Amino acid sequence: MSMSLIRNRRQFAVGSSVAALVAALSGPAMAELTPDQLWTRWTELYAEQGVTVTEGSRSDASGKLELTEVVFTSKSDEPKFTMALPSVTLEQTGDGKVRMTSSDADLKISAKNAEGKTVEIDMDVTQKQSEVLFSGSIEALTYDVKAAEIGVVLNDVKTEGKTDAPPKGTMTFTDITATGTVDKTDGSKMAGEGQVASLAVNLEVPPNEKGDQVKVTGTMSDIKVKSDQTTPAGVDVEDMNAAVSAGLTAMVAMTTGTGDFAINAQSKDEQGNPQQVDMTSAFGALSLDGGISKEGLTYTGSVKDGTFSSTVPGLPTPVGYKLAEGGGSIKFPLLKTEGDSASPFAVTYKLAGLVIDDGVWGLFDPSKKLPRDPANVDIDVSGTVKLKEGLFSPAFLEEAKKAEAGGSDAPAAGTTPADGTTPADGTTPSDGTTPADGMTDDQEGMPAEDMPDVRTVTINKFNIDAVGAKIAATGELAAPEGGTLETPIGKIEGQLDGINKLMDTLVAMGLMPQDQVASTRMMLAMFTKPAGDDQLTTTLEFKEGGQIFANGQQLK
Repeated sequence: MSMSLIRNRRQFAVGSSVAALVAALSGPAMAELTPDQLWTRWTELYAEQGVTVTEGSRSDASGKLELTEVVFTSKSDEPKFTMALPSVTLEQTGDGKVRMTSSDADLKISAKNAEGKTVEIDMDVTQKQSEVLFSGSIEALTYDVKAAEIGVVLNDVKTEGKTDAPPKGTMTFTDITATGTVDKTDGSKMAGEGQVASLAVNLEVPPNEKGDQVKVTGTMSDIKVKSDQTTPAGVDVEDMNAAVSAGLTAMVAMTTGTGDFAINAQSKDEQGNPQQVDMTSAFGALSLDGGISKEGLTYTGSVKDGTFSSTVPGLPTPVGYKLAEGGGSIKFPLLKTEGDSASPFAVTYKLAGLVIDDGVWGLFDPSKKLPRDPANVDIDVSGTVKLKEGLFSPAFLEEAKKAEAGGSDAPAAGTTPADGTTPADGTTPSDGTTPADGMTDDQEGMPAEDMPDVRTVTINKFNIDAVGAKIAATGELAAPEGGTLETPIGKIEGQLDGINKLMDTLVAMGLMPQDQVASTRMMLAMFTKPAGDDQLTTTLEFKEGGQIFANGQQLK
């Protein structure tokens, strides 16, 4: 999780820089705001976000500043990006404002993929009737953005300097408006909101030497974005752990109207026979928002009126579904836990009105024995956790990087290094036994002592309703003093409705053997008790010393 957070932060920084540049193509201003002052402040703002700005030449005369060969470069190498603009012009409008316009830009991004290989992406950023008007003062700027169209054109993608099949793609935004403020009177406060009437995406990867090719299309309407960031004075955002500790806060929220996407992929199987996969999806509305602060990371996402359909090689019918509403949220601490306290976390997940296509049902239930009512999932879990290191701290990032790469560079105890030397612990098992450290060769990841230590878990809601059966549970668990949740203390209460009827139906359909039903019912009898017509309830109690009770009966 942590590394994906870091990548997302850096990718967000890249996106924010691009957006800020777009905003730098015009703007309102109050009296005495000059192009040179504005450009100096703008480059300072970029520097604070980890981006350096260089220029080839400049001409400053009669309230007009003309710059050539302007290059924006990220200080970070992972990912690394540069954006080059042949020209940028800032000009006083005569009413106390400064207008900024620019030429189209060349954008290059370099990053490592999951295999550790360097991927280079070359794009052009185009614009039509685009400007940003600045107003206010150098310490408290206001900007207004207008653009008839902004486009991103994908020119090439290289892996380790090689291009197998150069993809071509475009991303086009139309009717863009935005407004924002940059206040430097006390630290840095940036806020903005904008709207895009429509977005269109087209991507085509031509056939490679194996004959694989992909085409992606998509549209989205009524995109609205809000953002807010406060950076205390003297804070370096390159050290996010220190920045968040010092009070940095940031939030981004986005909503959209309707959207649809389609993917067509063609390839060949092992025998050389052509295969084709077609996927389509659509939604009525989308909402995403997230933020970081001392209180932690927050993220919420939801979709309404979603549909999905896909052809699958070997299946006679497309696989598809409809969803009335779906979404989830995460709240998790970012900073190291101090003292004996623990920080709150929360996770929610919801699917409402999930309807599987009749064609899918027909593959295993042509007689319609199972109820096909919409399925629902509603999960709400919260608790507390201790962090031994902040998720942005160098120590945690290093361990996370090792875990993502498959473990530390040093050989595990009891294993033989690639050069054939004996490990430092002197053990070299060759009989298939477990190495001295208890880790098998396929066990990888972050050391247990560096993992977040979950102290309590509260199941506020755990409801599943599908194929005529329902499961509901609530409860609270806590780690014992000096222990972990492997031996929790607490209670979970649950209820199952329609389970027996479901099992009988599965037997009648030939999907579940009768002897398996018998063993399942015996197992249920150990943990549950009858409470009504095809209704079972259970109370599971976890006590000191690892004792477990089910409905008062000790199981362990």
